Amino acid sequence: MEFVAGITIASLVLVLILSLPYILGGFLGLRGVTKMKRISGRQTHQRKLTGNANGALNSSPEVIIVGSGIMGSVMATVLARDGRKVTVFERDMRQPDRIVGETIHPGGIETLAKLGLTDCLSGFGANRLDGMVIHDPNTKKPLDFQYPRDKTERIRVGYSFHYGRFVMSLRKAAMAENNVTYIEATVTNLLEEKHRIVGVEYKNKGEQTMNTLKAPLTVIADGAFSNFRKQFSTLNDEILTKPSSYFLGMRIKKTSDFKDNHIEGFWCNSIAGVSYRTCPETVRLLALFGTNKPQNLQQLVMETIVPELPDHYKEVVGPALEAGSVRLRLIPAYYIPSAPLLKPGIMLLGDALSSRSAITGSGITSGLKDIQLWTDILKEMDSLDDDEAMAESLNWFQKKRRSSHALAINVLAQCIQTVLLSKDRYLSKFRLGAFHYVMSGGECLDGPLRIFSCLEPRPGLLLYHFLRVNLYTAYYLLKSAPWYAKPLALLDGPLVFIRSSLMFFSLWFAESKAVKN
Repeated sequence: MEFVAGITIASLVLVLILSLPYILGGFLGLRGVTKMKRISGRQTHQRKLTGNANGALNSSPEVIIVGSGIMGSVMATVLARDGRKVTVFERDMRQPDRIVGETIHPGGIETLAKLGLTDCLSGFGANRLDGMVIHDPNTKKPLDFQYPRDKTERIRVGYSFHYGRFVMSLRKAAMAENNVTYIEATVTNLLEEKHRIVGVEYKNKGEQTMNTLKAPLTVIADGAFSNFRKQFSTLNDEILTKPSSYFLGMRIKKTSDFKDNHIEGFWCNSIAGVSYRTCPETVRLLALFGTNKPQNLQQLVMETIVPELPDHYKEVVGPALEAGSVRLRLIPAYYIPSAPLLKPGIMLLGDALSSRSAITGSGITSGLKDIQLWTDILKEMDSLDDDEAMAESLNWFQKKRRSSHALAINVLAQCIQTVLLSKDRYLSKFRLGAFHYVMSGGECLDGPLRIFSCLEPRPGLLLYHFLRVNLYTAYYLLKSAPWYAKPLALLDGPLVFIRSSLMFFSLWFAESKAVKN
């Protein structure tokens, strides 16, 4: 108990010291919020005068959304319900076929409820998630944990589902809104006037004729492989085009689970992967690799993945591959921190704005929280073509998303991916210490779990537990070393801290560059 208390006190002191720049940024951010509200109030009065003078403008859309995946569909619905006229462009209205974006953590479910769209999770076989089971070579038995509970002691649940079916459910909700117009077309270019994006150029499906449509605000929600992000981001080409890892995905017929309503994580020696149920009769298995693109996928699965899987998966995956009944798909994954946009009149949303490793399954939750922020911002604005007000709103959004969820979600995902894939001696020791830290229970488990489930993804909480894990790792390495190796173990603690800090704070500062204080 004395050691745990010592860790807690030391961690709090370090958090206070390291958080000073962040706290200062928060105060500066409050100044920006105040300024934004002043501008918003001023342009609201101007909007009322303009609107009364020219009511014909109401027949044109206020917002154009490019892409009707999860984020584009949700954004269209919430804006329409707020009284905005929205036109959505989607190149293919058939059910999409993807292998990621199939989990929502409890924090995302609560956000979906605030947006009034939880009904979209029913009617197509979505699976409730109560927690996660992790298979790790550091322990002989799986680590089983549940999501945090609410005040009534009920588990705050997440969901897994078939991506395409969920998208179709969300599109149905959007198309039911009178203020939403769908156009099945490919957006080929963005229209620009006086250094401002004013609309889109597009071709209807099956046609070659170019058409144009203008609106005060264009929202780009075309996913991680966005065709337009590069034109407006300040990030360099290598970040935007070089994958940080690859994911291999497969769908397997499997009617029973190791534990019902739980994600399974396979954090093994040569692979890291997850599995979850997409419908009552099938599960999705995703395996994470480094930046070297695998070539022979079937050979890779049979020789590398299957031997590392738990027995209840070995007996299913191997025979299915040999029978040729499994479709293997490889996709690149990118780490893209959000960055300031170069032109007014445009907004990026979802993975087009920022993406992180899929190992934590937190992308949808992060995007939904972004939409919730924008909903609150845009409710205060009558006019969307006031560049000064929109610039202030965008910078406020970046500050708020960083502190409310984005920084913690992205840094945690990338840290987990780095640690699981790394062969670095000190990161391997950090992984071992982190595992035993979580195994000790109490706040050592509950705190990281609140971040992972996106219920409390605060940067301060993430920093606090990162420092505690390092202190615990130093203690564990010294305690578990034989007497003759204790001098070396005593040296390992600081070296582990230095190496893990290089990983952690490089990601932290990458996420912090997205705003102007």
